[in-house]
Amino acid sequence: MYRQIPNIITLARLALTVVFFLLLNVHEPATFTRQMWIAFIVFLVAVFTDILDGYLARKWKVESAFGRVVDPFVDKLLICGAFIFFSSDAFINVAQQLFPLNITNTGRITGVHPWMAVVIIAREFLITSIRGLAESRGIDFRADWAGKIKMFIQSFAVAAVILDLALVSQVVWVHQVRDIAIWTTVVVTVLSATTYVVRARRVLVNCKGVPRVNEVNEVNEVIGCSICHCAPRVPINSINPINSINPPPHGPPFQHRSRRSHRRPPAAHRLLA
Repeated sequence: MYRQIPNIITLARLALTVVFFLLLNVHEPATFTRQMWIAFIVFLVAVFTDILDGYLARKWKVESAFGRVVDPFVDKLLICGAFIFFSSDAFINVAQQLFPLNITNTGRITGVHPWMAVVIIAREFLITSIRGLAESRGIDFRADWAGKIKMFIQSFAVAAVILDLALVSQVVWVHQVRDIAIWTTVVVTVLSATTYVVRARRVLVNCKGVPRVNEVNEVNEVIGCSICHCAPRVPINSINPINSINPPPHGPPFQHRSRRSHRRPPAAHRLLA
């Protein structure tokens, strides 16, 4: 039963994401501040569950295909959906009635422009397409350190925006931290996409997904190719019996006589002999 706990936590984060979006869908200025505080708490819990399910899956060694698909999907849904709301005029128009005049005249209430949301969503589409192509060739293309840093900074930026909205931009240092976090998110998002593209070019161009049979371990299993270690752990004999350590039972390769050589000569030749 404990093997399903990480997946259950992932599904719980999906439910929290839906609740988070419902809270951001504000229509009344009178309830705006209260809903922002609740959304801030819900978002923090969702981020904590993201850390928890990954930690438990690695600790218990119960990583599953379900988690590999649903976990990044929920992460992208949570972050991209938040930035879409923050750049929406319908969301901003409600908040604008509560914010001071000097804040509304100097820029957008949330600090998020529509083109920023486009950059973040475009990056996720690009990396998802590259990952799908790589894994269709049997290449492991999971998130690297750049992706994890990107996710942390994006989560921090979303939390800073919600906190600033809940405080109605009355705390100056929170407002400043929010702006720095948003612009840092845009820069890191672009840089992380660059690292993924470089990695994808190295892996997809140089690696054909074919294991090198001379790279084996003590139990006569293929470790993987020398570029990305993408080969499945299968016995060598099932991949290339000619180059395997244990020769096939029918003898050395390329020494079989053709079936034509075993045929009897034609009758005419037998009479002449």
